[in-house]
Amino acid sequence: MTQQDLANYLCDFEGFEGVELCQLGSFLKTLEEENLLGNLYQMTTLDGHVKRVCLDYYRVSYQETQTQKLRYVVKLTLGEFDEQLGRIEISLKSSFATAEVYNAFREAKGVLELIIDLSWECTRRIGRLVEALKTNSTLTTWDLNSNFIKDDRAQALAEPLRTNSTLISLNLKNNSIRLIGGQALAEARKTNTTLTTLGLMGNFIGDKIAQTLFVALKTTRRDIVP
Repeated sequence: MTQQDLANYLCDFEGFEGVELCQLGSFLKTLEEENLLGNLYQMTTLDGHVKRVCLDYYRVSYQETQTQKLRYVVKLTLGEFDEQLGRIEISLKSSFATAEVYNAFREAKGVLELIIDLSWECTRRIGRLVEALKTNSTLTTWDLNSNFIKDDRAQALAEPLRTNSTLISLNLKNNSIRLIGGQALAEARKTNTTLTTLGLMGNFIGDKIAQTLFVALKTTRRDIVP
């Protein structure tokens, strides 16, 4: 998160004194050197008093709020969120719920495993999930088994895989991925350095693409799950 992002968000933060947070947010936009003392920033309260606050404290509070949002949307959709394991299992049946989950997931840290069951309608919003994956730095296991994913969506998913440095296992079994989608995944794997398991059983990628993926994964001691 950039300081600008933090500054913009603080004005909407609930649970703390809103005016003070907005002042901190405004201050972070300029970061005047004369107001800086170590990791403390000078602020003026409503009654005119000057005080210094720790930026790290607000950053921790900000992250906790994002986790609270994630808890709420998972509960709202009758999903399960095991915070100790960092595991979310959720079934998304509406575009609204899908958007809420993706937005919360994008900001929250600590999610290691994401198991999603998407309705046909929700697969059209998979671009939001792709954007979330681009910024997420903790997810290691992603299960999209049986989710109506076709070539265009596989191509979209392949894009963040090119540079993602945390994902270890990707399950795309029992979808509708064919040659074009399989080729996009194969190209993404060439530059991905962390993916160790790729599940593609029940798709239609063809023998040539399957062999390409198999050889590539095998040479780097990785597995393509039949």
